[in-house]
Amino acid sequence: MTPLERAAAIGLMTQAMLEAGVSGDDAAKMAPVLVDGQAAPEEGDAGGGTISAQLAASISGQVDLSEASVKAHDTAHDTASATARRDAQLRDGRGRFAHAAGTGTAEKVTEPIGLEGARGNSRPVSHDEFQRYAAEGRDRLRAIQSAPWSTRGLDDGWAGIKARAYAEVRKPWGGATVDPRTGKDLPQGADKYAMSIKPAGMDTTSIGEHASAEEFGEAMDVAKAKYGNQLAKGGSYLGIFHDDDLNRIDIDPVTVLDTLQEVETIGAWSHAIGGAFGFASGDGFWPPHVPPSPGVQMSAEDDKHHWAGPGQWHSHAVAVQEPHDEPEDADPAAE
Repeated sequence: MTPLERAAAIGLMTQAMLEAGVSGDDAAKMAPVLVDGQAAPEEGDAGGGTISAQLAASISGQVDLSEASVKAHDTAHDTASATARRDAQLRDGRGRFAHAAGTGTAEKVTEPIGLEGARGNSRPVSHDEFQRYAAEGRDRLRAIQSAPWSTRGLDDGWAGIKARAYAEVRKPWGGATVDPRTGKDLPQGADKYAMSIKPAGMDTTSIGEHASAEEFGEAMDVAKAKYGNQLAKGGSYLGIFHDDDLNRIDIDPVTVLDTLQEVETIGAWSHAIGGAFGFASGDGFWPPHVPPSPGVQMSAEDDKHHWAGPGQWHSHAVAVQEPHDEPEDADPAAE
């Protein structure tokens, strides 16, 4: 790596840090990271000029010299083009993408989520970066949904499932998330995330919050039949939720994801602006968005990130989120 290429790599890492949400003031306080196996100085040599770089220790990654050209600032000649090409998969300390967009244009796979759809801890990203997120989310969701799955657990222990769910859903903002393969509830505090990904035309099954056990059981029977095809898709669970605001019990299929990377990428693809519910913390997590211009921020009222329970998250998600329909060519076997 030439000095100018290395300077451009430092610049990429710095931009990645800023896109990950670190302010310029905070950046100045952070320790440098390694670039090309060497400690990055506060100023990188740029062929006679300098490029400023304070890098966050929480951001790491590989800069691949094989893709898009990047320009580094050269104080001796105003700007000088460094052939520092990269296909960087930079991630922050929580495993989320934090790389900066290159000069290439990513293939458009969906309309981006705009500022109006940004909520909670949604991060601002470039248009190209959003398309990369969405493309990965498309492929990951198709892989999850096409994996071996079954609803045998619902058939084998249905009476017990209804009795347990009724006890849980009577609690304020309470609920249960049932694995259709086993009929068992997802354990409280599991390190997983629930997201609403329903096709158009699939409405929520609801009943009053004071319903008797028999009435609740009948609603569960309706939901089991209605959502059978959806629950047979990989990653699908049967969710039961107490909505304290609307005084009702909702029953809906949800997709359970393993990582925040899946939340952000699949959320970008499916436009899950209702976010995902983190079972371990009770926090909400949202996909990224594309602001109308750099630096535009969400309003403070959209910054809610902790839910009183799964019922509160579900109430919000179904209120703000549109159904997600896969394109007609979405069959993974056809690709």
